[in-house]
Amino acid sequence: MEIRKNRKTGEYFIQIEEKDSKKRFLGITSLGDVKLLNAGLFEEAIDIEEGDVDWNNHLHQIQIHKYHEYIENRKEDSIEYILGIYEQMSQHEKQRFLELLEASGVQGVRNLLESVA
Repeated sequence: MEIRKNRKTGEYFIQIEEKDSKKRFLGITSLGDVKLLNAGLFEEAIDIEEGDVDWNNHLHQIQIHKYHEYIENRKEDSIEYILGIYEQMSQHEKQRFLELLEASGVQGVRNLLESVA
């Protein structure tokens, strides 16, 4: 997880992803709002372990909850997107796609995709 400190308020925000060549970032505020923020107002991002007690003291529970919620929603959106594309593929394309995924170390995808297609 990456966090950034607001230079003016000293509050920590969870950084979800950088945007616009690192000029802005999608972040979670102390109130749990997901907003596009100006990176120039913040210190550089710090990569932390989520369970690190020292850093968790700087974050609010609502921020951590929203982070998990956002990540879970992204996973679901990604799966739906991939399934939509997979359903439109020819048999040959499906076979090649699965081979490429498995060659890259992704496991369990064949059963998932074949169960819905």
